[in-house]
Amino acid sequence: MGGIGDCRIQDLGINGASIYAGGDTTRSTNWDAPVNGWGGTFVDLLDAKGFVLKIIDNDDPLNNPATPTFYWGFWVGGANAYTNVYTMVNDGATIYAGGTTNTGVFENFPAMAGSFSGIRDGYVVKITDGGNAPIPGWGQWLGGDDD
Repeated sequence: MGGIGDCRIQDLGINGASIYAGGDTTRSTNWDAPVNGWGGTFVDLLDAKGFVLKIIDNDDPLNNPATPTFYWGFWVGGANAYTNVYTMVNDGATIYAGGTTNTGVFENFPAMAGSFSGIRDGYVVKITDGGNAPIPGWGQWLGGDDD
């Protein structure tokens, strides 16, 4: 799935046949294209960018071994920034991802609650699996005046 550059999966979640993966990538350029494309924007190749992915487990006892389907991806973070997704949990089709970043601007979550106030703050974002596409929800900044 990942392209040239580092790609790290930090956490996994499941909901039936849907598998969610959260992580980050640095300078990765030639990712496989998910069936339903990417949500959000990969702004630059200079820094780390967080992501959440949906993979469908096509396991079928009559079709062994089955091939999984890379269904959609969603970029988390801002331009010219290091944004990492370190943890992720899901409650059914609702996905919560958390990590750290050094930017106060998340293009895909314009209404982040709280304030970005440090050199590197924590965050939690909510993403809903809308079936064919991810739907960004709310975001919350976590942190203080320092790192």
